[in-house]
Amino acid sequence: VTTLDVSLSSLAGTLPAELAYLTALQDLYLQYNAFAGTLPAGLSAWGSVIRIVSLNNNGLNGTLPAAWSA
Repeated sequence: VTTLDVSLSSLAGTLPAELAYLTALQDLYLQYNAFAGTLPAGLSAWGSVIRIVSLNNNGLNGTLPAAWSA
């Protein structure tokens, strides 16, 4: 899986730590849902492979992994 788009899907809750298992993921679209909490720590393993992360219009808080800024 290189792209995951669940935007506008009326999803709620915290993001599952299992997202980190998607090691080839390049584009992640989670906008316009009702996710809350922080990003799972394991997502930093995506490093510079991840290109697009769209999290807007959710209830997420915290910081993005430093590895994503490379």
